Amino acid sequence: MASFSSFASLALVLAILGSALWWLRRRELVSKSQGTAIQIVGAVAVGPRDRVLLLETDGQRVLVAVGAQGPGSMVLLPRPSPTAEHLVPPTPSEPNA
Repeated sequence: MASFSSFASLALVLAILGSALWWLRRRELVSKSQGTAIQIVGAVAVGPRDRVLLLETDGQRVLVAVGAQGPGSMVLLPRPSPTAEHLVPPTPSEPNA
């Protein structure tokens, strides 16, 4: 009976620690550390357990699909420059007469 009691106590302590860690990660107090080689630029939930992450490392951006089974497809994207063409507004053109 004593071994069951100590096993139950250990299971309870582990459950409390796990739920505390889950709560901290959910509140984003423990996850995104600064100064790492890989930065999370953005994340979008596309399902109950599926996300699309935009990661950045060494001037490259990587789009990663993450699901219940782990990471899926990945796409390498170049890092956008501040003078990228899609950021510059088009100049108005004169209508043809």
